[in-house]
Amino acid sequence: MLNKNKTIISYIPYFLEYCKIEKNLLPKTIKSYDIFLRQFATWLKISNLFDIRPEEFSIEYAEKYRDYLSKEINGRNQQIISKKTQNYYLISLRALLTFFVEKNIKSLSPIQVRLLKEDKKIPKNKFLNSEKIELILKIPDTLTVIGLRDRAILEILFFNSLKVGQIVNLNKNNINIKEKHQISKRSIKWINKYLKTRQEDNEKALFISYKGPKKNAGGRLSTRSIENIVKKYMTKSKLATSLSPENLRNIFIINLLNQNDKIKIYDEIFNHQKLKIRNGYKPSESRKNKRISKTLPYASWNTIESNINKEIKWLKENISVLSAEYGQNRNFVYCHDCLLRKIAILIVSGEIETTKFEIPQSKKLWNISNVQNIKIINKHGQEWHRKMMSIVSKYFEDKNYKIKLEPNLNYGRADLGVYSKQNPKEIFYIEIGTVSLFKLWYNFSTMKNTTFLVIPFEEYFIEFSAKLNEK
Repeated sequence: MLNKNKTIISYIPYFLEYCKIEKNLLPKTIKSYDIFLRQFATWLKISNLFDIRPEEFSIEYAEKYRDYLSKEINGRNQQIISKKTQNYYLISLRALLTFFVEKNIKSLSPIQVRLLKEDKKIPKNKFLNSEKIELILKIPDTLTVIGLRDRAILEILFFNSLKVGQIVNLNKNNINIKEKHQISKRSIKWINKYLKTRQEDNEKALFISYKGPKKNAGGRLSTRSIENIVKKYMTKSKLATSLSPENLRNIFIINLLNQNDKIKIYDEIFNHQKLKIRNGYKPSESRKNKRISKTLPYASWNTIESNINKEIKWLKENISVLSAEYGQNRNFVYCHDCLLRKIAILIVSGEIETTKFEIPQSKKLWNISNVQNIKIINKHGQEWHRKMMSIVSKYFEDKNYKIKLEPNLNYGRADLGVYSKQNPKEIFYIEIGTVSLFKLWYNFSTMKNTTFLVIPFEEYFIEFSAKLNEK
């Protein structure tokens, strides 16, 4: 049991141990947290806050720390550290505050540590419509093994959300090519065609080089090799644009957004619907969607990319996630950035709708500190999680809903299932505290007309309404 009267600095080793043992984070991630929190500890010391306890760390102190970071000098180039790097420090502080929440230690809410708006330059690329994509895909000579390989690579880059490094590391036996939710149908078709030519070699890599006149298997392709393959076919296509593999890997969102060659894209985000269970709360972030002017035949790639990045940023700021490896099928290719991007694309394309609801302090809807003698309904998880599950469950039971603990989803289980006694079709699922991005994405992608409530903290909750496959 942790001593809840310790200083913030003295908690840092416990936090790092928690990341290793309970969160099962990668050593590289833990090392980064250690480095960034050392800077935070240094700032506390030079600010005469060495003895400050978690409950004493206020928003004002968080703002002063942000101001300190904005003036910090990079030792390598003697320049002020970038906003991106400043955000790494702030995200690490957020992670520490999340640890306090998990351990039921009174502290500032992680979400109250504001991140900086990064000055991100998006390359200006000519928009590729479906006809131009097909033109590029037809260039490889698929009567040859090299052409089949290149076609499969281009298909993955155009119609899936994998990074070049992930494609390089794919092996023949560790990708479930029958899983249609992870790899597109058309990509599966070309991977299968290519693999039929690979039945006689012993190379484990999915994509390999070919050496000599007999085109013998020559080992795994490198990142540079794939970049050169993309460059070759972009040059052959004679398109007036230059796109890197990193640009091409997300081109498949065009197919999500494209209806009769007219892209539907929104200037503003967070499209919402009302639920009966909201009890009069108004969304804290709710803006009506506006389509791009109908006079434009296509939305620009920059506009699409900008909206996706806005959604990724919003997701990062508002949900508390488990480590990338938690509970995932090892046959799937995954990473946090890819999963955030997949969820963001579902939001931008209108497949899921999101709303954030702040809980007014006067309502004290799920305020643990004001709940006495609560009946704990679940034995699993940390103290805060168990109490929140009990409080949220009682809240909906009082509103005449039926509650089910840990109901099965298409992937994994939710913390709570909430069912209307009057309308059997009115069902929603609740996740409390940290959540698995993989589980969110998979269930958003496969469970139509389903509502998910994510409750990261007591101060707010987020509604995700999955509209996928709705006709």
